Amino acid sequence: MGVTYLVGRPEPPPTAGAAVIAGHRKLSLIDTTVGERQATTDTAFVFDRNERWIVFGDGWSTPTLQGEVVGGTRLMAIRPDGGGEHVVADRPVTLAAIGSKDDTIFFTDDRQDLMAVSAEGGSPRRLTDRVAAFSLSPDGRRIIYKKLSETWRPGEYWENSPGIAAWDMAAGQEKLIDTDPDAWGFAWTPDSRRVLVMSHAANGMAAMFVMDADGSGRRQVTNVGHDWVRADSVPLPSERAAWTPEGRYLAYESDRQIWVLEFDRDYRVKQAKPIGYGKRPEWVVPGRNLRVLVGHGDDFSDTKAVRLDMDGRVTADR
Repeated sequence: MGVTYLVGRPEPPPTAGAAVIAGHRKLSLIDTTVGERQATTDTAFVFDRNERWIVFGDGWSTPTLQGEVVGGTRLMAIRPDGGGEHVVADRPVTLAAIGSKDDTIFFTDDRQDLMAVSAEGGSPRRLTDRVAAFSLSPDGRRIIYKKLSETWRPGEYWENSPGIAAWDMAAGQEKLIDTDPDAWGFAWTPDSRRVLVMSHAANGMAAMFVMDADGSGRRQVTNVGHDWVRADSVPLPSERAAWTPEGRYLAYESDRQIWVLEFDRDYRVKQAKPIGYGKRPEWVVPGRNLRVLVGHGDDFSDTKAVRLDMDGRVTADR
């Protein structure tokens, strides 16, 4: 897998809402689904979006402490054309996602209750409690998350978790589907049949696992046989990962480095390579072209196009 940076050439057309995001009250493309928290008290940030709505927070009320979520943000929604901006939830919200079809917004508050509300407005309804790092399936039928212990209290570490739980939309029920206490992030496959789990192997090595939506068939897919971090070890995402539609490629950022993983039909990793530096990769042409945010320090506001090839060479315009 090679990569060519297209610097100084025309950018591909922005995705829906990108122009509004770039110019709307310092709204920046900062993802908060997995890993590091980049929100600050004076910066708005995007949680999620679909073709009709952009869901964002207008500023974090309290900084994150030692990797645990403290405080939250008021939850907002705006149309991609810049209209219809309104408050969705006037309470500290820690994470949010919007369905691709029915425009239901799901979010967790500072008590880690899982809530649901229409993007048009209305009163949020509580689905369940003690939910951390949730991920909505692309088909909108399930939410998977880390279940917090019965003794957990707001502000405490996410320790002693009973495992991974799933919320079934149709049944309106929660089910514990895996007893892994260390899982902390999830990435559904595009067909909603499987999910990648960010966790640790038995020897403590950080790794990705894949399992079916019901928790069965779990197996390790990265860093298999690694007892320590090696030159060929694959890091876990710092932010939300981006799949190509057919589920062949996964792009993500880890400590400002962009990685691309190629999977076979059974979601075994065929190859994994770092392709450069930046944040929040987005596929423009699946498997061929990416757009990434680039910058320095905490300012990642410029974009750069990245073109992949599959011949193993790595070339870059500097």
